[in-house]
Amino acid sequence: GATLFQIRSEDGNVSFPQSGAGIYLGVTSGTASNLLDDYEEGTWTPALSSTSASFTYGTQSGEYIKIGRVVYVSFRLSLGGSPSGTTTNTTFLTGLPIAIDSTAHYAGSHAGHYFNLNKTDTDEEPVYQQQPGDTKFEIKMVGDLQGESNLTPAQMQSNFEIRSAVVYLAGS
Repeated sequence: GATLFQIRSEDGNVSFPQSGAGIYLGVTSGTASNLLDDYEEGTWTPALSSTSASFTYGTQSGEYIKIGRVVYVSFRLSLGGSPSGTTTNTTFLTGLPIAIDSTAHYAGSHAGHYFNLNKTDTDEEPVYQQQPGDTKFEIKMVGDLQGESNLTPAQMQSNFEIRSAVVYLAGS
C-alpha cells in the first residue's frame, strides 16, 4: 500500500507524501471540512493602486502565514514621494499573497499604524474592505457619524506610511 506518512531522516519531522493528506483535529470521524492540509509561510510585496495614479516607495515589505484557509499578513509600506497622475480615485492595497475567499461578505479590518495622512475629518480612520476573490483590499475612511468614503492618493503626503497585521479567509 501507499505510505501514509513518513519521518524525515534529515530533521525528524513528519511529512505526508500523498497529495491532499493532512491531519483531522478534534474529531473522531473526519470530513474534508475538518482536514488541516495546508500550511505555508512566506514574504510578499505590498503596493498601492489607484486608477491613473503612480506611486514611488521607500519601503515595501510583508510576511504571511497560511494555516488551512486562515491567512495572516503583516506589512510595512511607505511612500518615497508624493503620488502623481490622477490622485482623486479610490486607493487599493494590492499584492496579497493568497486570494481572498470569493464569498461576497466584504469583511473589513482596521488599518493599524499609519502616519502622514491628510484626513478630511479628525474622527475618521483608514480601514480595509476585502475584495472577494481578489488579492487586494480597498482602503476606506470611516468614523463616528462619518459614513464611508474612499481614501485617495491626494490624501497621502510624500512620506505616508502604513503598517498593519490583518487576518482574512482564503478561498477553499
